Amino acid sequence: MILSEYKLSSYRDMLKKTPKKQSNFNVHLFFDVFIEDAIPGVFLRGDPKRFEIDHKIRSKDSQYRYQTKLDITRYTLISYSEINWKSVTIRLECENKDHDFIYNEIRELFPKATIHKERSTTSKQFFDALEKLSCSEKDWIFFSPNNDHPFIADPKHFYDLIDKLQEVNIEFNNDSLLSIPFSHYTECNNMASIFSAYWGYYGEVYSKIIFENSHFKILKLNKMVTDSVHLYKLKDLKSFFSMDVGKKRVIRIEDTFLYLSNIREHHVIHPKIELCRHYDGYSHIIDYVPPLFIPDGFFENKIKIVYGKTRSSEKCVLINPFSSHYSFEKNSGADLMILLEDLPYFWKKRIEKIEDYFGNLSINKKELRYYKYLHYPKGNNYIINFVKSIIRILKNNLKVIVRGPATNK
Repeated sequence: MILSEYKLSSYRDMLKKTPKKQSNFNVHLFFDVFIEDAIPGVFLRGDPKRFEIDHKIRSKDSQYRYQTKLDITRYTLISYSEINWKSVTIRLECENKDHDFIYNEIRELFPKATIHKERSTTSKQFFDALEKLSCSEKDWIFFSPNNDHPFIADPKHFYDLIDKLQEVNIEFNNDSLLSIPFSHYTECNNMASIFSAYWGYYGEVYSKIIFENSHFKILKLNKMVTDSVHLYKLKDLKSFFSMDVGKKRVIRIEDTFLYLSNIREHHVIHPKIELCRHYDGYSHIIDYVPPLFIPDGFFENKIKIVYGKTRSSEKCVLINPFSSHYSFEKNSGADLMILLEDLPYFWKKRIEKIEDYFGNLSINKKELRYYKYLHYPKGNNYIINFVKSIIRILKNNLKVIVRGPATNK
């Protein structure tokens, strides 16, 4: 059974129903990146182990094949264009001048945006660029010095999140840092408390849940985890870069001396829905949730979807939540193992055809491996996680005793 036209019609009706930006949606996009003209698949820097994991996936002839940094940037910006930002500032520099056509695309995507053909490389440049924003010091800034964290959720969830934050009556210290991670959903989900699988795993960061509702958790951290995949208040962003004196190279907040320090108290608002995902995914901690890919026909608005067990053409995206393999593992494998309803939101206007062979088949999302791994890749056994957390903190404390406090170095 093929229900292509029905599904496309329902998607378009849904898009029309997406609520407009609420009056209190005080979020500004700040995108500050360099598009490197690098050859896809060649290791340049970073973690070689993660590169090898990614290379095994990307080097196969599938939807997951390597893409240029230029196209990944275009892909990400298109996803951001679905959001009704309060303002948009894009600072972007292309290593290859033949890629300058992207500026025309950006103007079409964000007609009211402030666009600069340069990117920031020092704390002073970041501070000066932030200082020019026409917004309140207490407004949220979607701070993105990365080109590869597409927004995959329905924007209405983002609007609801910001709206519900206004209703929370929690008093924070005047100097307390408050941020919202918009990406790395699984990692955040698994470091929330001592009962989580990755509590204390990274940077000896220990968090405690101080508030929770159906939309988000608020975590109190023992260190400042100033990752560049967070929303920050403008005043806080400016303070980061004004405090980081010197002329060293800074392209992310992680490059400042504030990273993993305890200079300020840090609270993190962790959304209960995945907003963005890193294009290269989280293969270092998740075995069954692959990285992202740019589907054939995306830029031409000609995506073809098959929701079934077999591929009807090489150029289609095969979605089968029951598949035991991905397409980069076996030619007969699925490209995605999700439900049709969970396609990235920003794909939907670009879909030309859907072949639905599952029809009205009832599928329990909670029983699908993909969703289990997305939320809790190492399982969610509180007792096991608690024991591992205790062992981890004992090991970390032993290291401190052996090496001595950092101030003695």
